Amino acid sequence: MNPHMHKFFVLLVVALATAAGSQPRFQGSLHLASGLLQGEFKENTGNDGFGLTGEFFYSPSRSLFSIGVSAGFLIYGMESRRQPLSSEFPDFTIKVSTDNSMLLAQLVLRLQNPTGRIRPYVEGVAGLNYLYTETRIENADDWYENDRIASKVDFDDTAFNYGAGGGLQWDVYTATPREGQEYHPLSVALDFQAKYLIGEQARYLKKGSVHRVNGQVLYDVKESKTDLVLIQIGAAVRF
Repeated sequence: MNPHMHKFFVLLVVALATAAGSQPRFQGSLHLASGLLQGEFKENTGNDGFGLTGEFFYSPSRSLFSIGVSAGFLIYGMESRRQPLSSEFPDFTIKVSTDNSMLLAQLVLRLQNPTGRIRPYVEGVAGLNYLYTETRIENADDWYENDRIASKVDFDDTAFNYGAGGGLQWDVYTATPREGQEYHPLSVALDFQAKYLIGEQARYLKKGSVHRVNGQVLYDVKESKTDLVLIQIGAAVRF
């Protein structure tokens, strides 16, 4: 490498590391999320997932690297029906709802420029995807309130997943530092990110997989890898 180029990169890293030393150490975020199912996973379900995700990060020694955790809840199928409570009580109506959902829990390693109003980043993730189908029975007589009577998990499975992605944060608010402070104590940014998650094989149900025939419950179980593209839009707070 050209000596001048080598010197430039060394100075750049030192400058970024020095700037990082004056930045907040913690970051939390909340997002609206869309899980775009991939391959056989999408073919089997016919749907994508929608829900919420949240993240929390800590920057050791205020460095360019952050370590954190991410959790998310996505629904990729739902159905409901209303029916009489029983033949003996036809005047009482219940609502039976079945949701196909997934819970994501991951460890995250992020590399991000800590300075500037616009801060891109890249990250790697690894964790678990818990897929489950739940049926709930609720009181449907009151239009303003559905009281849960009972619920059960019809089917569930867990798959390991890992992946990588990136995003962009755009500051929209920065608090005024108090006298004597060397850095801004609080900032709020819009956060846009996407990542590809490679999921191991899992068994799961889809919308319409629960059948009730002659007093028996039958499940149409699907099995495949659980790859998905996770797109998130939300807000991040640094402090």
